[in-house]
Amino acid sequence: GQPAVCTFTPTADASVGANFSPLTCTSDSICWEAPLPFGMDLRDVAMTATNDVWAIGTQGSILHYDGSRWSFSPSTTQQDLQSISASATNNAWVAGGANGLVLRWDGTNWASVNTGRTVFTTGIYTSAPNSRSSVRQ
Repeated sequence: GQPAVCTFTPTADASVGANFSPLTCTSDSICWEAPLPFGMDLRDVAMTATNDVWAIGTQGSILHYDGSRWSFSPSTTQQDLQSISASATNNAWVAGGANGLVLRWDGTNWASVNTGRTVFTTGIYTSAPNSRSSVRQ
């Protein structure tokens, strides 16, 4: 999902070569990019449609499947995420980590939600489009 970028600034005559290997993909179109191996453990999955699937895991990892490929979705944390629930393409919630961590997807970005709690969050549930979530601690 990233363009191949290679920068070289010569200070004298030089020969340069590059080898951009193809992605390693499963038959389900889950593709790994550097660093290999994948580098995270996935903990939970939520789906609103066959082209709207979310997976979350360690180190703030959030992945999205759009019906043809998985891509990383930038989160606002490095904490290990525990649970995800989604009810619409613009309504997904993630819980995990210390200090009551909850993130909300609004269809464009993930944003931190103040829960007013400082305990470890382990689960989250949302039931309808644009609904609030229920957090399990």
